[in-house]
Amino acid sequence: MKYITIGRQYGSGGRQIGKILSEKLNIPVYDTELITLASQKSGISAEYIEALDEQGTASFFHSLLINSSPIGSVIPNYYNMTTNDQLFFLQSDIIKELAKKGDCIFVGRCADYILEKQDILNVFIYAPLEYRAKVIAKRYNVSEDEALSRAQKIDRKRKAYYNHYTSKKWGEVESYHLSLDAARLGQEKIIDIIIKAFKD
Repeated sequence: MKYITIGRQYGSGGRQIGKILSEKLNIPVYDTELITLASQKSGISAEYIEALDEQGTASFFHSLLINSSPIGSVIPNYYNMTTNDQLFFLQSDIIKELAKKGDCIFVGRCADYILEKQDILNVFIYAPLEYRAKVIAKRYNVSEDEALSRAQKIDRKRKAYYNHYTSKKWGEVESYHLSLDAARLGQEKIIDIIIKAFKD
């Protein structure tokens, strides 16, 4: 079995690229679906999990612990771990279970590290901040200043999450097989490059 993992800067189009690859290769892609699966497995609301997803902070789950039942009661196997560690290992288990089913694509969530001993193609999609700000502003109908701030904030969270849970560095070329500039190459060419590398 073979896998593609996609790390991405916010606004670079990594999620859309994953969906198109899924259609062209006829294999499943897992992104926000992992939140739903984690919710089903743990009994924790999907909204709660989404609020912490890929952020690498414990503040949200700290609030959950104060205002609801102990998280250990819904994820007993992870009882002695910190709260954000619980979510990371829960999603890791789900990623490993999904990988056993066949070829697939994972977007984010340190899947490249979790599946590092498998037959895997690790991709990172990036683009200049100004390019991404324009994409985000158009997609979410916000000002470019707001889009710029949003991109910087989410990238910081993704970087902190990845660097905390893996032995690699988020966004650095050594951490991936392919690092592709969305602004320079465009979506279509990036997809062609990934498909060729995946099939070789």
